[in-house]
Amino acid sequence: MRRFRKPKNAGQYCTGGSISVLCTVIINLSPSERRHCYEYAEKWMTVDGGRHYNRRESTSTKKRVTDQCIGKAGEVAVSKFLQGEGLRVTGPDFEVYTPAGKSWKQDLVVHFDDHDENPHVKSQSLSAVKIYGIVGWVFQYADDYGNAEGSHRDWHIFGSGYPVQLNGNDLCQVPEGVNGDEKIFCCSVRDDISQVCLRAHVSLRALYAHALFRLPEKNDIKLSKRVIHFSALRRVNDPEIEISGQQW
Repeated sequence: MRRFRKPKNAGQYCTGGSISVLCTVIINLSPSERRHCYEYAEKWMTVDGGRHYNRRESTSTKKRVTDQCIGKAGEVAVSKFLQGEGLRVTGPDFEVYTPAGKSWKQDLVVHFDDHDENPHVKSQSLSAVKIYGIVGWVFQYADDYGNAEGSHRDWHIFGSGYPVQLNGNDLCQVPEGVNGDEKIFCCSVRDDISQVCLRAHVSLRALYAHALFRLPEKNDIKLSKRVIHFSALRRVNDPEIEISGQQW
């Protein structure tokens, strides 16, 4: 399995096979970086308008803009972290595309001598942790009605069809066309996007092997979303996994 290069500071970055937990890695965003995130989110709202939000949800404009800020802040933090470890990184992409000009390229690309890797970034705000009582990350599995061919599906995560499921809840097999070696960085972000905590670094192969994609608790998004919980990552019984008990 291809891996990101082991960081120079092993005390901050706890590697452990296909799943790693970043112990105390907190990335600070500069005022300029934060401004870029806010400007991106505001532009996104005028161009896209939040079309991908669940039609059953009454989501305010402020909430949609905040979600975009949180997500982009996570990408900036992961890019800074990887660059700090000596890796060549392209991204994140601050361009906003119209529906007709939608770009499906990865937000981050890590360049190695013989290949490129495309890390995914998922972020959750601290206010969301307080509201829902869990640390976890949400993925777009289908459209509002459970149609997996919907245009907003996370294709790089779930592929183009319906992955094999266990009891209708847990995705347990890497779908055809999905690269199990690709990694996901799971982040917690302060609401003012001044700091980002990198909580976990997980391969898609490991997420599927341990059936860590679960149905969300909220009934109105069970058809369209899947989630992974930090607590579940910590409980996985795998000799190649190192879990840190430290909290932000």
